[in-house]
Amino acid sequence: MYASFLLTTLLATSSLQASERIRLLICGDDGGAALSFNLGTIEAHRNGVMGCANVIVAGPWFPDMARRLKDNPAIGVGVHLDLTAEWAGIKWRPMTGLASLGDENGFLPSTTKGFLSLNAPIADVEKELRKQIETARKEIVNVGWLWPHMGTAVATPELRSLTEKLAREYGLPLLGASGSIRPMRLAPGQSFADALTKLTAGDWFFIEHPSVDSPESRAIGHPGNEDVAVRRAEVVRLWTSPEVREIIKRRNIELLTFEQTVSAFQPVRKAVDRVTVP
Repeated sequence: MYASFLLTTLLATSSLQASERIRLLICGDDGGAALSFNLGTIEAHRNGVMGCANVIVAGPWFPDMARRLKDNPAIGVGVHLDLTAEWAGIKWRPMTGLASLGDENGFLPSTTKGFLSLNAPIADVEKELRKQIETARKEIVNVGWLWPHMGTAVATPELRSLTEKLAREYGLPLLGASGSIRPMRLAPGQSFADALTKLTAGDWFFIEHPSVDSPESRAIGHPGNEDVAVRRAEVVRLWTSPEVREIIKRRNIELLTFEQTVSAFQPVRKAVDRVTVP
């Protein structure tokens, strides 16, 4: 899934009445999987409106992402709990090296269905997820939540129970859903800028996948997502565009921060109930 929209409860501002204010957190996704994704993530924050990012710790470019995040401590970070490697042009293996979690070549499977078909021992899954969480906390300052990549870590009752347990143990909220907050959605063919002009009062969470257009990102792809480089580079262009900044300023949209959001994430059970497994 290339766009996913989840909700979070957030703190109030003093500049607008509660019935009028518009608040928005913009979050990047999939940092650590490729250098192009890392560069796009940092660009979207430094020169744009992105406030947080989910990072794939098992990804081959995680060390680079961790280094860049140290230089940009204002970016809030979620651990993108990962049991799959979906791309055709770039793959990665379990951090633990456990054969039970890999395909015939030792890579994490491409899909949630593929991972479930492995029938991996839950103890092995726990070791892998712990390794990802602990590595993230060791290497990144602002680790604030857990976010299952492609929904795999909550795809069955057993996996969900494990992930909830880890969230409680590490004190990291799992996602950020709340039924009282509305999603920001793009209609087919609608631009991000147009959606901003129509955004009504409330607290919103928007997530997309920033990247730079490069030979690397053009080579990644997978069936049904061959134009990943163009589409993800467009995310960065929009998030750094003067047009988007002008709309945000004109409409008095408050861009939310890591500190504002993390304190308001909802309990684990509410969050995982809203995950859609691909």
